[in-house]
Amino acid sequence: MSLGMAWMPYILVALLLVVTRVIGPIQSFLATNGVLMWNNILGTPFSEGVELLYLPGSLFVLVAVVTYALHGMSTDEIKASWSEALRNIAPAVIALWFAVATVMIMQRTGSTIVLESAPTSAGMLGLLSEATASVTGQLFPFFSGFIGAFGAFIAGSNTVSDILFGLFQFQAAQQIGAPTQIIVAAQAVGGAIGNLIAIHNVVAALTVVGLIGEEGRVIRLELIPVLYYSVVTGILTLILAFAVVPAGF
Repeated sequence: MSLGMAWMPYILVALLLVVTRVIGPIQSFLATNGVLMWNNILGTPFSEGVELLYLPGSLFVLVAVVTYALHGMSTDEIKASWSEALRNIAPAVIALWFAVATVMIMQRTGSTIVLESAPTSAGMLGLLSEATASVTGQLFPFFSGFIGAFGAFIAGSNTVSDILFGLFQFQAAQQIGAPTQIIVAAQAVGGAIGNLIAIHNVVAALTVVGLIGEEGRVIRLELIPVLYYSVVTGILTLILAFAVVPAGF
């Protein structure tokens, strides 16, 4: 197999993602066709849909099928690739399934709260973001990275941390008038930092090197770089949010 053929799946994925997101008519067609809708879920006023043709995952499946033909793979090789892929993603699918469900509950669950003597109806995430913004004020960007790191620590994944706290950070940024892109980016950076102390990551690494039982010691040692990186991230986020990036960016 040539080097170009080995790179072809990655090239195809990149091209398809760009084409389907940048070219307006194509984007519109994919986003409005092949949509599975569930209206008035369980008798509630909420509706959700899945844009099957526009999902990034659909492009990956398409490229995988094309790759089978390009590489001339046999039926046994195709079966083996699917078997290995399903086996590898099963744990992640289970975790993400419940993480997304948790976030949807947090979004849709309404709470009536009083802010500045005026009752406000907000979901759980809205309540959390408003309360946090009112306590931290303009210093909230400093804590964005810490929140992301905490999410990765308890959830074991930057992705799940972003799912759990991404909207919370976005809404908090809106509350204080900070650029939402910067705050959400800090959430992602914090999640990457928190992976250092994500429990299942530590356990997996220690299993490989035969040091099971040393998890507590390793996490304590890793807290030093985690705190250092989080503080640096917080300072940079503050600078970017209020000194570099203009309001409304």
